[in-house]
Amino acid sequence: MKRSRYVVKVKSEENHILYNIRTGRGLKYSKSIKVWDHPSLQSYLVKNKFLIQDNEREDEEVLENYKMKRMQNRTLHLIILPHENCNFRCVYCYEKFERNKMLPEVEQGLKKYIAQELASGRYKHFTVSWFGGEPLLGIDVMERLSAFIIQQCEKYDVHYSAGITTNGYLITKKNLEKLDKMKVYNYQVTIDGVKEVHDQQRIQKDGSGTYDTILKNLITMKNSNKKFRVLLRMNVSPDNYQEVEAHIKKMEDTFEKDSRFELYFHNIGHWGGENDDHVEICKENMMVKLLQQSSQKKIPTMSAKALIKPDNVCYAADPKSFVIGTDGTVYKCTVALYDERNQVGQLTEAGNINLDQSKFALWVDQGIADKRCGSCYLAPSCHGDSCPLIRMQTGSQPCPDFKNDMSKLVEILDIQGHRFDEVKLKQEVTSDA
Repeated sequence: MKRSRYVVKVKSEENHILYNIRTGRGLKYSKSIKVWDHPSLQSYLVKNKFLIQDNEREDEEVLENYKMKRMQNRTLHLIILPHENCNFRCVYCYEKFERNKMLPEVEQGLKKYIAQELASGRYKHFTVSWFGGEPLLGIDVMERLSAFIIQQCEKYDVHYSAGITTNGYLITKKNLEKLDKMKVYNYQVTIDGVKEVHDQQRIQKDGSGTYDTILKNLITMKNSNKKFRVLLRMNVSPDNYQEVEAHIKKMEDTFEKDSRFELYFHNIGHWGGENDDHVEICKENMMVKLLQQSSQKKIPTMSAKALIKPDNVCYAADPKSFVIGTDGTVYKCTVALYDERNQVGQLTEAGNINLDQSKFALWVDQGIADKRCGSCYLAPSCHGDSCPLIRMQTGSQPCPDFKNDMSKLVEILDIQGHRFDEVKLKQEVTSDA
């Protein structure tokens, strides 16, 4: 027998943790226990792929399993842009705001496409992600499409889920009621630190601040009894990093550890906007560091599991995921909207998507074809598909930012209360399943 290449070992003063990236299984044990060599633990380690046969080609198994899962995937994912303009002009934004609300003929074509796809019987799940621009500028489009989608999902017995990426400025009490009716339960809202720094980065068209209105709307959500999850994203730069501690404290005081609100951190990047030359970025990946910092304070924080779970590939690499623009342009990625390689097709008024297969293949085929990625210890999670755009832009493997922080991520899992299997003093495994 030999140890799997996909196992990460984390050491602390009292306990060790083995985490298997392939299976998503973790084993926690006292450092005094010799896990690998103890006879009573061998069956557990073999069953959960911590130990494998000497002649086992686990890299080939991982790749073939991933290919099979992609073929058998029964989830349709659409990222829909009901409006491509925005009421904000964030300093780091990459969008040009050349279009406005979704055209009526595109809306009708989208309904026909959805009806055809769900009627085919190929799908058990349908997920919609509302994006923009600012999607709530087109909330009437969202309402009409949502009513139709919900009816179609009920008709064909397809499970429906929806989320929205919004700047939060328009989440009024009235709109919150509408979103609840549309079954939009997952939100991502960005607050870039305390008021003083947020209002320098996330401004309205006229240059005025947005912090107070966003926070007021989020407090309205908090005071409701509605079911939702809000990811409170902070885009981190050298300009606002010094205020992170104050931001975390403000979020803690405001939401009082309401588990519906979770903190999340992301480095600001040069994403292709006209201000890129004037936007400072952090040289260090701040995400893992700040997730650990907020988790240690026992503040609801995005689970580290979301980053290192098996098959955690970019949506753009999923053959059954599409971005639908307001003019019917079909994309794979929401960042590279102006890159011709990303304009993979066109939605017709008749409800068909005419795909350019050569462009489409750039997004969905290159990761699984890269043998260098297949041999990596992180392959069961990203499969070389953490970011197809980076692969196209640079010609190199798009390794996740956190690749070198896996031990820290497992530590964060432990801090966040993730239930690992545990080896008790008698050296018997207690399962979390």
